[in-house]
Amino acid sequence: SPEYDPEVPFDVIILEFSLNGTDGIQLLVQRLRERFPDAFFIYVDVFSLSSPNGAVDSKVARKLVLENGGEIYNFGNTGVANAHYNFREEIEDHDNPTEEIRAMFGNDRHHPSATGHD
Repeated sequence: SPEYDPEVPFDVIILEFSLNGTDGIQLLVQRLRERFPDAFFIYVDVFSLSSPNGAVDSKVARKLVLENGGEIYNFGNTGVANAHYNFREEIEDHDNPTEEIRAMFGNDRHHPSATGHD
């Protein structure tokens, strides 16, 4: 495999900040944009059954990535990667999700299962 060369810019930068809060993402995106002005950002908006609303409110992070020419990829989307899809809206009862939705999470109801990673 090729070795890392700090002189070669990144083409794609993937960010996931939604489960543990979005503190610091503004500074991170700003610094990444300064260092890699042509990189394409992809923000993975992750979801958890174990938190009351599914995840930390990631509106700020999603807006920031879109303003920087990036795309949002929503956990649970099995269609076109950048389709406007909101997994949170698909779940009516977080405490008692359907088997199809439950299968996407591990036993802790927080981390994706093997199915959720597909």
